[in-house]
Order: sequence, then structure tokens, then C-alpha cells
Amino acid sequence: MVFSTQQPVATVAQYGGIVIDYRALSASYGDQLRAAGVDIYPYLENSPTAAWDRDLGHVAAIITNKPGGSTGLVTYRATSPACA
Repeated sequence: MVFSTQQPVATVAQYGGIVIDYRALSASYGDQLRAAGVDIYPYLENSPTAAWDRDLGHVAAIITNKPGGSTGLVTYRATSPACA
């Protein structure tokens, strides 16, 4: 399931995972999804923002167009307390 907005947790739980626009994923919605056993794949997180801190260590994977380089997710992840 791929969405740009939050969907009912019970609906998403039937599929076991959701690909969701990172701007629609709040900390509380993520908590509800994880409690229901849903894997979360936020997209398209392309810059070091509060969303990276919120999501690192709490989602199945982050979908990005900028995984490498000095401003990429891999470099950021190496310094994030969530991944230490």
C-alpha cells in the first residue's frame, strides 16, 4: 500500500506494511502502526530533517533519492543517536 496520507490502522494492518509520504507520518501514527505490527516505509526523505531523527531506528526502511554523499542518509545515520 502506497499513500500520501494517513490511513486507518486496521486497514493497513491487513497488508502488514505501508509506504507513506514522510510528511504524513507523525510519531503517534507511527506508534499506532508499529503496535499493530505494520512495517513502515516512509518516502521520499531526501535531506537531514527532524523526520530522519523521528524515523531512524523506528521504521523498516527509509526511501530516499540521496543515500550517499556528505549530506546523504548513510552519513547522517552514522551520527544519529537513534542508530548508535
